[in-house]
Amino acid sequence: MHTTPSATNMIKTTHKLCLWMCVVWMVSGSVGCLNTNYLENIQCDTDGDCNGTKQCIGGLCLWPDEASSDDESNNANDDDCVPADHQSDALDCNCKGPCEEGQVCRQGQCAEGDGGCLPEEHQSDIQNCACAGPCTGGLVCVEGECEDLPLEECEGGVCVATSLVVPAGPFTMGDNQGELDESPRREVTLTRSFLMQRTEVTQQQYEDLIGTNPAGHGPNGNSAICGLNCPVELVTWFDAIRYCNALSSHEGFAPCYDNLGNVIDGANVYECEGWRLPTEAEWEKAARSTDGRTYTWGEEDPTCERTVMRDENSGGHGCGTVTPSVVASKPLGVSVYGLYDMMGNVSEWTTDVYDERGSIGVDPVGTVSGEEDRVIRGGSWAVQTPYFLRAASRDNLPADISFRTLGFRCVRSN
Repeated sequence: MHTTPSATNMIKTTHKLCLWMCVVWMVSGSVGCLNTNYLENIQCDTDGDCNGTKQCIGGLCLWPDEASSDDESNNANDDDCVPADHQSDALDCNCKGPCEEGQVCRQGQCAEGDGGCLPEEHQSDIQNCACAGPCTGGLVCVEGECEDLPLEECEGGVCVATSLVVPAGPFTMGDNQGELDESPRREVTLTRSFLMQRTEVTQQQYEDLIGTNPAGHGPNGNSAICGLNCPVELVTWFDAIRYCNALSSHEGFAPCYDNLGNVIDGANVYECEGWRLPTEAEWEKAARSTDGRTYTWGEEDPTCERTVMRDENSGGHGCGTVTPSVVASKPLGVSVYGLYDMMGNVSEWTTDVYDERGSIGVDPVGTVSGEEDRVIRGGSWAVQTPYFLRAASRDNLPADISFRTLGFRCVRSN
């Protein structure tokens, strides 16, 4: 039935009184909640036509003033895009057009459907595990089941951290209440999913591939010993990319960087075949997911139950240990994607050269060559203030500097 402009105004007036209303989500056969602004947007017919005065834009029937007059791509406005967690094959997939026949749109991705449940091979712990609810407590969704995966895999005397997929798509980056270089709060889009190591690289894992253990809190360091399963620290940015390159060679992938830190053959870092450091945008999406949360676990202030930090109520630095902690020791702080220690323990190097404007747009990346300051993320065991443990918090250091509070983890484009 055609919705008249007067009825539309009535819906929008009602929307001011009741922000959200529940509707039957016809495609999935389940009950969900949609913003009332989206109720009037229905799919065009097979000929691309709409009833009445609406126009077919991006596969949806919209009032002319709801779409940009200079929209030459025939896609819907960002304002008219249904949130990813409410999309279906009847609506635009990330506002890029409806999915092909036989596919459904779940979490902004087109995939083969089975009656509304995302196929098992496309599920992750941010989505429903076999449509039974997301996994919690560090468990991850594997083939439709919540499982406790090992933190590392060992073969031939070499152990490496296991990795999980962080899906492609838009997410919220930045913080208007933070430092100037964190604002504005904005949408950034990653067009490629990527694998990220579940934990920071440990002292033992680093030594297995590089042959040395530089950690200040290691057996050869001059600080309190933490243990070989603690994150490696006292590593420069160049040490970190050297390890990622070594991991690539170990697993049969082409290395991403040359010895000077340049991306080999001048390729975009997202196009690297092998392991590399995450871009700043990849790191922030992995930490805060798509809902713009402040910390990996949500909005509650950091405590030693969730992260390894400086907490005077728990004995001071490192929650009383005066060192980092064994990786994955805080399961209550695990991220939506099953990643540990994104907040605290040790800060982490990223690929990007520091730019006070931060990442913007689609697949953003800073310059990746030279010895300029690199972005570091995540806070550490020596940080006390919750403000500096936020997922949006940024810091930077010269690429050839190392600290006992600074480590890394590797990623690979999926």
